[in-house]
Amino acid sequence: MKDRLLALMKAESLSPSQFADELSIQRSAVSHLVSGRNLPSYDVLVKILKRFPEVNPEWLLLGKGEMYRKPRTGTLFEQPLPSPETAADTVKIEGIREIRSSDPEKYGSSVPDAGKNTSRVKEILLLFADNSYQRFVPQQDKGQ
Repeated sequence: MKDRLLALMKAESLSPSQFADELSIQRSAVSHLVSGRNLPSYDVLVKILKRFPEVNPEWLLLGKGEMYRKPRTGTLFEQPLPSPETAADTVKIEGIREIRSSDPEKYGSSVPDAGKNTSRVKEILLLFADNSYQRFVPQQDKGQ
């Protein structure tokens, strides 16, 4: 257990006193843990897992698996499909009006429930975690 605690502190670049401060426990308690004198209490283990939610509990408790849980690398298209009860797609973002459509073929066409509004998609911007982005601009109809 002490080796896993030391490995966690090293991976998080924390000294034993910083680790104690992060967990809101006494520094002497961490000293006893890393020296192997004491094993962590249930409360200390809970504090570790709450403060570092990416830590794999099985690794921390049993030494099995990787230190960190695997990051979710799924794409938008790997998300579960909506249930039939929510067949009408609804998007609600603060400051943006709600757009509903029960027909995916109508996306980008005039907005239902908006009367004679003929709003069209102007631009789609994808922001990536590495601070890069990709911009998509639909081709305009020749009649416009």
